[in-house]
Amino acid sequence: YWENELRLAQVTPKVGGISIHHCLALHSSPANLSGRPRRGVVFQYRADDAYQLADGVWADTGLLICGEKREQVRCDVGLICLPKSSRYQGHPFGHAWNQEGELAQQVDSSA
Repeated sequence: YWENELRLAQVTPKVGGISIHHCLALHSSPANLSGRPRRGVVFQYRADDAYQLADGVWADTGLLICGEKREQVRCDVGLICLPKSSRYQGHPFGHAWNQEGELAQQVDSSA
């Protein structure tokens, strides 16, 4: 989506305002040049099938407050069952920076 400028949305809150978006939405902000600290607070709620596939997984990620774990990920093409792995402690489906498989191993070894 970020490659298509027609699908980008500029969200600029007023001073002291907030922006609210899906916790897995690709988002960014320009550098803070004000000389004052930029504060942020994050509250994340998401469906069980909106699984984090990038960056580190925090200890509290995946706290299920309602429903049941289905071990599926929702994509534009539908639902995909995730293969489990015991390779990375605390990451039952692998880790975005250490994915399993032949191609991932080639990429990891060249980094």
